Amino acid sequence: MTTIKTRSSRYWDKRAVERLSEAEANSAWHFKEIQLLYDEAEKQTVADLMKIYESYYRENKFDMTAFEKIVPTGEVEKFYADLNAAGLSKQLPKRFRGRVNRLEMINAQLWSRSKRLGIAENAVETASHIETINGAFGKTIYDTAQGIGMTPVFSQLNSRGIEDLLNTSWQGANYSKRIWKNTSTLASQLQQTITKAIMTGMSQERALYELR
Repeated sequence: MTTIKTRSSRYWDKRAVERLSEAEANSAWHFKEIQLLYDEAEKQTVADLMKIYESYYRENKFDMTAFEKIVPTGEVEKFYADLNAAGLSKQLPKRFRGRVNRLEMINAQLWSRSKRLGIAENAVETASHIETINGAFGKTIYDTAQGIGMTPVFSQLNSRGIEDLLNTSWQGANYSKRIWKNTSTLASQLQQTITKAIMTGMSQERALYELR
């Protein structure tokens, strides 16, 4: 038996496809902005890695005693102040608190950069979602009015409603928690790569290859 679609059902199907396509197109620039954030973070990390080689790599090996030295108090305090300004001081892993040596400070800085990247990504993604939610709400009102031939009475989409949508979990977590988890993984991978390079005396060329 063949199902014949009514004019009404065809209308709603068409509108659904159009609105989905519009939402995807409107989100494209946000994806590009996030990619730029990651590209910049990669450039900064590469630059820092090259400085490590310039400062501590001699005759195909690292000066391991330099990495074991305790970082001056003033440098640590500045690092903590920068973290506090970024709202990250309470999230700093315990292993990076108090007295730290040079290698631990390098790893703490990698963690900080990854988390700052996460904050920036979260801001861009939040703006994208809010824009999509507001746009979809307004267009739904318009589509409904066109479909039924009159303008229905809708309540305004308030900030609480938007916040509830932003906090909606998908497969166990909302996007903010996923970003935090992903940047924790990124920090761990960077720390492992650079620590391995230092411990094994890896060449700069090889370290840069593995980092990328």
